[in-house]
Amino acid sequence: IISLCDGTGLPLYALQLAINHLKERNIHYHILHTFTFENDPICNKLAHKLRQCINYTNGTTEIADVKTFPDFCQAINIPHNTLIIALSGFPCTRISKGAQMAQRNYDYGLHAPPSNLWWYIRNGYGILQQKFGVRLITFNENVIPANTIDKNQLDITAGYAHIMTTLQHDAAMTHA
Repeated sequence: IISLCDGTGLPLYALQLAINHLKERNIHYHILHTFTFENDPICNKLAHKLRQCINYTNGTTEIADVKTFPDFCQAINIPHNTLIIALSGFPCTRISKGAQMAQRNYDYGLHAPPSNLWWYIRNGYGILQQKFGVRLITFNENVIPANTIDKNQLDITAGYAHIMTTLQHDAAMTHA
């Protein structure tokens, strides 16, 4: 498992709940290792505490610099019969509507720090896709940007935003 920019670790917790649900259906799994990439030291501390609270016993390596993710992807070797699950929050503080409404004095957009970390995540995903193909499963938070330029760039690079309605969720659970 690779967890990127997931703030307090809630995406990893959600994945743990989903995997536990599979286990209840006699679908067994084994998490070999978890790598977390988070630049914010406060978020790292909170995520570490959350993993302790939910008894996340899988080995975890915390990497503090998201900019190293493409190099990590180039170097990592994964056993052939293994899936790679990548979760990413989004460093959205420079593109979100909330940031724009706060009217702070800083640059906005996907190329302004820390939102520009998205490009390192995207490059790393490209490397993983080339190396591991269909064994790579990604879950990305896709925020709603404050302007159409950033929205279009995100739609092209992260995939079009999709909101699952309650009816779609119930239908999916019925067939699961």
